[in-house]
Amino acid sequence: MKMKHEAITNAFLELTKELSMTEKKGFSGVGLVLYENMSTLSQYHCDLVDDDKKIPQLKVGSRDLVAYLNEITDYQHPYHDGFHFINSEGFLTHVAQFFSPPVNKQVKNIQGQGARTYCAQCGSFIDGVLMVGSVSSKKYTHLFEKGLIYAYSDIDCISSR
Repeated sequence: MKMKHEAITNAFLELTKELSMTEKKGFSGVGLVLYENMSTLSQYHCDLVDDDKKIPQLKVGSRDLVAYLNEITDYQHPYHDGFHFINSEGFLTHVAQFFSPPVNKQVKNIQGQGARTYCAQCGSFIDGVLMVGSVSSKKYTHLFEKGLIYAYSDIDCISSR
């Protein structure tokens, strides 16, 4: 059963906030995609790692998911690069995905941010994507919903609407 839209997006926001507050050395940053329809997303991603990943059945809201994502976002971990996907039921479904959404001419690069953040914003326009989050290695955090930008300043969420 799908979580209600507001409940899953709030849980996704909280997960992204928790990851942005990691104290871990070696944190490479993280990209997260919250989606409801994989068929519309399939043409925009592929695995970055060749092995058969065993993705644990972890759900948004669990301490285990935060711990797992903190573990794999270390520069030394083979899954640290790319985006990690979470479905509308709240389960982690894909890790270390090359995510290449179409360029959207409405998107202007956010000063000082790189490709992960730009991809996150462009990717948020894809049908079937609910929200995309990007946390840089310096902990700059951006969340996008159909191009709208949400950014965290310390613990408070600021919306640019």
